[in-house]
Amino acid sequence: MEEPEESLEDALLFALDDLRGENFKRFKNKLCFLKMEGKDRIPLSKLESADTVDTVQLLLGAYGEEGAKEVAVQVLKTINMRDSASRLQMWKQKECRKKYQRHIQDTFSHIPELNPRSGQKVSHHQRYTELFLRGRKPDPEERGHELLAMERKHQEMEAHPERCPSLGLEGLFGPDAEGRSSRTTVLFGPAGIGKTMALRKLMLDWASGESWPAKFAYAFYVSCGALNSSSETMSLVDLIANSCPPGTLAMEDILMHQDNLLIVLDAFDELNLGNLPSEGPSNDLHKRKPVTDLVLGLLRRKLFAKCHLLVATRPKAIGSLLQYLRSARCVEVLGFHLAQRKEYFQRFFEDREDGARAFELVRSNETLSRMCFLPASCSVICSIFSRTTQRDPLKDIPEKATVTDIYVWLLFKFLGCHSLVNLEGLCRLAKERLLHKTAVFDEGVLKEHGLGNASTHPGILLQDCHVTTTYKFNHLGFQELLAALSFCLLDSDGNTISSFQELEEVFGHQTESNFTLLLRFLFGLCGKRRLDILQGNWGCRTSRNGLWQELGIWLEKEVKHHSFRSEEKLLELCHCLYETEDLPFAKNIMRHIHDLDLRDLLSTNLDLAAVAFCLSASDSLQSLHLSDFELGPERLGQLLPGLWKLSVIRLNRCGLTVSTCKDLSSVVAANVSLTSLDLSENPLGDCGVTELCQGLLDSHCQLQSLQLHGCHLTAAACEPLSALLASKPSLVELNLGGNPLGDPGIHIFCKGMKNPQCGLQRLKLHQCSLTGAACTDLASVLETGPTLMELNLGDNSLGDDGVRQLCLALKKPDCKLRKLALTMGSLNRTTKTRLQAAISARPEMTVVSYYSPSFLAFPGDEGSWGMFPRS
Repeated sequence: MEEPEESLEDALLFALDDLRGENFKRFKNKLCFLKMEGKDRIPLSKLESADTVDTVQLLLGAYGEEGAKEVAVQVLKTINMRDSASRLQMWKQKECRKKYQRHIQDTFSHIPELNPRSGQKVSHHQRYTELFLRGRKPDPEERGHELLAMERKHQEMEAHPERCPSLGLEGLFGPDAEGRSSRTTVLFGPAGIGKTMALRKLMLDWASGESWPAKFAYAFYVSCGALNSSSETMSLVDLIANSCPPGTLAMEDILMHQDNLLIVLDAFDELNLGNLPSEGPSNDLHKRKPVTDLVLGLLRRKLFAKCHLLVATRPKAIGSLLQYLRSARCVEVLGFHLAQRKEYFQRFFEDREDGARAFELVRSNETLSRMCFLPASCSVICSIFSRTTQRDPLKDIPEKATVTDIYVWLLFKFLGCHSLVNLEGLCRLAKERLLHKTAVFDEGVLKEHGLGNASTHPGILLQDCHVTTTYKFNHLGFQELLAALSFCLLDSDGNTISSFQELEEVFGHQTESNFTLLLRFLFGLCGKRRLDILQGNWGCRTSRNGLWQELGIWLEKEVKHHSFRSEEKLLELCHCLYETEDLPFAKNIMRHIHDLDLRDLLSTNLDLAAVAFCLSASDSLQSLHLSDFELGPERLGQLLPGLWKLSVIRLNRCGLTVSTCKDLSSVVAANVSLTSLDLSENPLGDCGVTELCQGLLDSHCQLQSLQLHGCHLTAAACEPLSALLASKPSLVELNLGGNPLGDPGIHIFCKGMKNPQCGLQRLKLHQCSLTGAACTDLASVLETGPTLMELNLGDNSLGDDGVRQLCLALKKPDCKLRKLALTMGSLNRTTKTRLQAAISARPEMTVVSYYSPSFLAFPGDEGSWGMFPRS
């Protein structure tokens, strides 16, 4: 049962009840002579016969609640009743704290409804969904647009959930994985990921007493974005006081509880660090200074040195922030995983079933569904679903929608397909804020762009809940789309509203990936289809001509200078070209790209569509490398037109099975340029390789290297492979490692090796379940094979007898072998001596110790891996 609150009258009565006899007389005597400015004294005649109850009423009547409390404390101290004075002061501090907590609950309990036609607020408790947090040090080498980079992290988490333990808000100041605790915690994550929502939840939990009250006597929230809009100087005491309504701040209490004080600094990335203080930070809490100095003073522990700090920032500013901190704990905000996304949808709608239905519809669109890791995206999508009368509003999205298509659809559905009030101003504002690298702006900036106030653009602009004159765009993606549109939108004179010279700044930062999504939108808006949609729905005038020319000149220059050399940038180039839907334009760019190495990068159907588009557009591409991406028959079919022109194809761990081998067989048969094919670690099986060999046997096939490591092959696959060796002298390299071929399989296989038409030079048979019996066939190949120069037999149970047979073959004059890999650990001394003798007789011969890829090789291990790299 909740304890009833103690009133001021009760507190005064308790204090006076402590006074006995003479002490109470002394109190009344001092009281009648005490004068308070603007107030009359209490006459002695009224106090002489007054008891404690009467005295309290006289105090309240003469001085009011605030004055009565101050006067009583002053008189108690004068008559040396300090214990009673302290209890009364503690009541005052406790009362101030309760008022402040109620203020926090009133301020943070509701959030603006993200609805351009509403303007209402909803309960934070009703809408808040637990975020996915994890303790992790930021990677300074991490590159890429923050939203696209976070999307890739979620793909990794879905693939390996066991590697991603989640952290709750209550654990922010607890020990990390190494057991270390810190008074400073940094929350980092991209725009719209939910950092501010989490901080609001923390403040509400503290104010309501649900959590943190034992740890923190006070918690203060400071928005760096709002501070940035102020040019006034202030002291730290002023900064704290500004966050509290009158009568709720007991500064002496705060100063006494610095150990238990929490200061929350939100949006550090918005702080203007351009004008750093010329003098060192001061530890004077009352000294007035620029707000940047105050924040840096807190971070450097010059102000409130013992307090707890919780700082939120976007990744772009994490390096700047950490240089001011010592021993900070870093926690990454990852937004929503799958279960949390569904919960958010159900919380958004009054009927949870409506939310669940909307969520399942969104899940049916892969690109839209993947965007929902971002709470801001969930909010926009739910807002659209809550207002539509369509049973399936997603049916309007194009079947092969790009990122630009998705965002254009979202923006139209969110704002409505009607002419916007001052679209030009919104686009200029979006572009200016991006180029200035700041998301927050004030009403003055709105007026500069002719936007009046945010109420004329509800939903798209969010108002700060603390400083109601500051705003930001509700979604970074919307802001970047509007910024891109500013380079296509025409003013009344027929000129684009943004100068193409401003594109130089976008192009100049391309290497930092700050504007990756903006660049995608620029290419996407050059598609005539999308501009027609814009003009039809919003009645605006657009032109792509100038932008198209600028993008073409810039992109051709970049590819000529190999600016897209990294795997991530190559994939981004594919997306940008796919956005254009312009095959001749893509052909012109792709003629400068010769190798497409995208291993471990593809994760979505959109990635595949972009790569397939660029493959079909290229006549000069020589190699493609994909891995860890499931390619069934349908997906492989998208790539086929491009595969028929390549020289090198590497598709590792792509889930290729027998059902895809017919298509692969047609590729190797028709592609006269193909010299190297790597299908390692795909479960092709014996039937799949048999099908593949049909294409390899075609007279047009000139394949030189075939990699089939770990393809689930058995002895049954050796018959077609043997036939291939016997009729395809162009094949000089074959990797069959990691397949349980066994001794019977090798017996069949070696028949092809002995054929005069066999031109094989390098053969890998490691981890093939071979025993000494296989060495009889292998030795006969070595004795007579005129072409075989490298052989890997590691991780097989050949035994001493088997290796001795090989040693005899190595001494034969017709043996051309130069490199042999074996697992040496189980061989006895006699066998090793014979092996050494065989090597000594042939100076050009090298025998190396083979170690499996799972074996940890230490520096200095002689022969480790040798000439045979990990397969």
